[in-house]
Amino acid sequence: MALTDPAHALDVLAQNLDDGDLSFDNSGLCQITVQDVFVLNLQKVDARRLRLVTYLDGLVQAMSARFLLNAATANQDGSAGLYSRFGLHKRAGVLCLEELLDVTILDADALEARVLTFTKTAAYWLANADNLFDDENPLEPLVHHTGSGMDDAEFQAYAEFADDMSVIVKA
Repeated sequence: MALTDPAHALDVLAQNLDDGDLSFDNSGLCQITVQDVFVLNLQKVDARRLRLVTYLDGLVQAMSARFLLNAATANQDGSAGLYSRFGLHKRAGVLCLEELLDVTILDADALEARVLTFTKTAAYWLANADNLFDDENPLEPLVHHTGSGMDDAEFQAYAEFADDMSVIVKA
């Protein structure tokens, strides 16, 4: 049977975790500490959707073009996680891993599997996020060349094309 809303999803998680104290605060946020290592944030987005977010802020270095390209590539090719993606906190610029769930299409078992997969993925990135800063990306020369080799008008034409799925960096 499908879940009805994020509150129902939280009740299911509380039952599975044997933790009756799970609840959303006034802003729609519930936080679960995972093995004293990181915090899993469950944010109620609306009547159907729940956002899973883990901030990888302990790993943040100066954001380089290589880091941003590697994060974007991981999002595109699915290596950020099975259903998750990298993002940046809007105000703080902190790296996060997030996933948006429509809980009304999930049953209790599917919800548990998705949260477990996300948690395992977050644990992996907590241990391996430095790869985003250090690993060379085969697209790096092309992106840098493309962005820096264009005149401003040509760059703007690409940068403003709404259907373009690529990230263009102007050096």
